[in-house]
Amino acid sequence: MDIRIIISSLFLVCGSVSADMYKCELNSEWSFSDQPCAPNAEKIELKVYQPKSEDIDKQRKLTKRNTEDSQYYDLDVLRAKNDALKANITQLLKQRDVELKVLNKSIYNYSDTYVATSEYGLFRKIDEVNAKYRMKIERVNDEIKHNEVKMFNLKSLIDAQH
Repeated sequence: MDIRIIISSLFLVCGSVSADMYKCELNSEWSFSDQPCAPNAEKIELKVYQPKSEDIDKQRKLTKRNTEDSQYYDLDVLRAKNDALKANITQLLKQRDVELKVLNKSIYNYSDTYVATSEYGLFRKIDEVNAKYRMKIERVNDEIKHNEVKMFNLKSLIDAQH
């Protein structure tokens, strides 16, 4: 469909109801104008429907109810995401513990306050494992906090509507 027809249709909808509209063919192309644009200009009759006020009120109520339903749905989706993210944190902690358990097998107690290992760089590896999981968990917690802000804003919006 020609973009000019779409734009002209928008003008029909948005423009003044009493305005005249003309369709012309110039150089094998269609043109639309509020004045005759060629000798062969064809006046277009505009049919405008004005809905009844009760139809408008009914539509407003439906729109409001659908908006509220959508907001409750969004709230439920955010809650479910946070539940999944919290489960993800639990899984990350379990994975970290498994990795640390393997590394800790190479550590032995030297005294009440000292531990030792014969494996070079083991304590650095342990620190790296802890840092890796701490970063992952922090990212997940940041996402949870972001979702909680969204939920708070949605709840505030819902409460303001009632």
